[in-house]
Amino acid sequence: MLLFISASQADHSVEERCSNSSQSSLLFEPSKDGVEGRYTVEWCTKADYNVTKWELVLRYIESRAPKKCQTYKVGFPIGQSHSRLELPVTIDSNCSHVCLSTYLDLIFNGTCYHLRTLLRSNTGISGSGDSLHYVINDYTKQHFTGSKAVVSVQSYESGVELNWYLGFIPATDYSVYIWDKDTESSPLELQCSAGGSLLSEVKCVAQLAARCYTAHLTHRAPWIAAPSVFGHLANIEYVFCHSPGVVPVVPSDRWWGWREWWRVLCSLAGVLLLAGLLLWTLRKRLVAAWKRRVRDRWLADSSSGSSPVKVCPGEGVILLLYARDCVLLERAAEALRGLLQVATGRQVLDLYSSSSVRLWARSGEDWLRLLMSREDTRVVLLQTPAGTLLSADLIHTRHGPTPGAPLLPTRACSRRPHPGDSLLPLALRLLVTAPPAAPYTRHYVASISGLEADMAPAVTPLRRYQLPEAALLLLRDLAPSPSPHDAQLQRFTAALQQFTDYVKDNPDYLTDELIFK
Repeated sequence: MLLFISASQADHSVEERCSNSSQSSLLFEPSKDGVEGRYTVEWCTKADYNVTKWELVLRYIESRAPKKCQTYKVGFPIGQSHSRLELPVTIDSNCSHVCLSTYLDLIFNGTCYHLRTLLRSNTGISGSGDSLHYVINDYTKQHFTGSKAVVSVQSYESGVELNWYLGFIPATDYSVYIWDKDTESSPLELQCSAGGSLLSEVKCVAQLAARCYTAHLTHRAPWIAAPSVFGHLANIEYVFCHSPGVVPVVPSDRWWGWREWWRVLCSLAGVLLLAGLLLWTLRKRLVAAWKRRVRDRWLADSSSGSSPVKVCPGEGVILLLYARDCVLLERAAEALRGLLQVATGRQVLDLYSSSSVRLWARSGEDWLRLLMSREDTRVVLLQTPAGTLLSADLIHTRHGPTPGAPLLPTRACSRRPHPGDSLLPLALRLLVTAPPAAPYTRHYVASISGLEADMAPAVTPLRRYQLPEAALLLLRDLAPSPSPHDAQLQRFTAALQQFTDYVKDNPDYLTDELIFK
């Protein structure tokens, strides 16, 4: 089996400049390119024209206190490996002192880092330096280790396009391989490029025959030196079938006649249809039984009257409404929830978080009605493509089915049911049927720029915003003097950009998220 090798990327490089200072220094500070967890390393030292390589070794200790992470001394504990990098260098002969700079990724919060730098020549080590840096930023280790990749494939007559969305892991040094699962062919080179606000989106284009392939993306960044921490992020494998829509013509003398093939295809179609009906019936019964159990339990808890309906602790609540969509939209909604909470200082609730479910599990409808009737509650509705289909009939209107399509599907539901799904329609009805006295200061509708969605077309008057462009205006309307929130706003903008890119690249993605009845 031969590999089709892609155009790999190796973006790590060294910037060199002459220095007028004779003092050696080693800097480790956040990068200004907007990539989360990226830090710039700059080492200024005496120039040695025999140097050929610059080596960086980064280790860390999470339990080290900031006061014990200031000055490096011999005997400092050896921490856990994080990154290792070797770069070729050529020292300018006109420099008496030189400054070398590059960057390292996936640097997380609340950690003591030990940075060791070496200059190597053909005769050995020319110079070295050690420094300690206690990092405080907005990114936890789980922020990176819990990142999930999403892959999409678009087939065309001329070839295939693979789009890799790597979450919060930047694509710097990587390579992509694909191989044919069944046959051997001559190697073919793909064209890959990285982009996106976080440099975590990779696009590859290839001309392939119509068959099934396995695609494999391998990171070769410096952080692969920590396999126990980041090892599960280093390799991503995805199986896909390229179907450009052209059926090859096979000579009849090498295969059965068309009658035999027709009988086989009809038999196979009958078996698949029967299996599909059985699975559909079984699923329908299981879903009905699950709904009955949930209803009976809630009714039993509600009738006991052991405790009153809880809304939430404290005052000044923001209720964030949205319909569950793909993984990237849920990630953007989570980032928006964090942004609203930090900027406004209010508690932010949604229908799907575990903390909110604990509040409304006893009586969801009563909890929601009471919450939305409170004067200190602010409602922010985030409109999404999935929400438009989930909150309205597809074909039926107020006057019934349209004459042109009376029997087409009229209802959509999620393929991943959640108890909170039943409360979203009630919340939208309350926006229409029970508006507050001053809706302009209570209800806010946020749309995603570039995407068409309208979950509440009959709700007026409401304040409406286009995100992420009007995010600052939304925050000022919710809190006249919002708290500092630059990091949360940047994270939300990046997550929203990943979602919109995914929707544009996959216009039919909702068929994988929704079921139409």
